[in-house]
Amino acid sequence: VYRQSGNDFWPGPLDTSNASVDLDVCAKYDKHFRITRKEVETFVSSGVTTPAITNWPGNGDVSLGQAQYLAPFFDNNGDGIYTSSAGDYPGYDLVSGDAYGDCQLVNCIPVDQLFGDETLWWVFNDKGNIHGETGGEPIGLEIRAQAFGFFTDDEINNMTFYNYRIFN
Repeated sequence: VYRQSGNDFWPGPLDTSNASVDLDVCAKYDKHFRITRKEVETFVSSGVTTPAITNWPGNGDVSLGQAQYLAPFFDNNGDGIYTSSAGDYPGYDLVSGDAYGDCQLVNCIPVDQLFGDETLWWVFNDKGNIHGETGGEPIGLEIRAQAFGFFTDDEINNMTFYNYRIFN
């Protein structure tokens, strides 16, 4: 029987200079960012935005030492700042439509992308508090994660997939 009596991970990105994080950052990122490919396609074709597109966590707070780029996004004007009103959108590869397409070559930041028809994206770390589960020492991990699935008429419709980018 699996039993857990604590936690070793907390929400939020780390300060890139000293791998630290404070409680305010943990609280701000204590959620999953949900987006659908259809929602982004509609935004690109019509300009109709949603709160998920407007509030996409494309950039970290560099004044707090966070990485400039967090969640994948297409940077329409190439300025490196996620701004949906400038045509930026969460990083599905809409340019070529395949998993290794032009998004990685043309303004997709970072060189990563979102997968699936529906995606949950989140960021977490091992420095937000004590390691109550293992009792181990934190090593300064930041994990940017996405869970995704596809809308299909076969068994893939009942599967979820995961992608993790791990920074130390």
